[in-house]
Amino acid sequence: MQETKLSDTSGTLNFMAPEQLGKSTYKGKPADVWSCGCILFMLLSGRLPFEGPNRNIVQTKIRGAMLAFEPADVWQQVSDSAKDLIRKMVRRFALSRSIALSLPTHVNPCGPSCPRPCC
Repeated sequence: MQETKLSDTSGTLNFMAPEQLGKSTYKGKPADVWSCGCILFMLLSGRLPFEGPNRNIVQTKIRGAMLAFEPADVWQQVSDSAKDLIRKMVRRFALSRSIALSLPTHVNPCGPSCPRPCC
């Protein structure tokens, strides 16, 4: 079954995939993977992955997939596997995000020495 291409650009800018910012159609699943990666970034850091003083700067960062794990003190508490998962989900080109469609069943955000029972 072939996925229907979308052309709707509604939504919150900070969570939109690069292909949603253009004038062309895009596939929904890779755009959803991007958005979920942005949400995971925000949940683990308390910050948006793409920020700027105006819409144009935020769009430029999104189009370039300029992802920065900052501030360092926040991200040093997050496991490498969680950061790697975000990198795989927030890739510039939609087709390269398809690997994230088969996500691992569990990623421990704190790493193997996590003191929390939920991990």
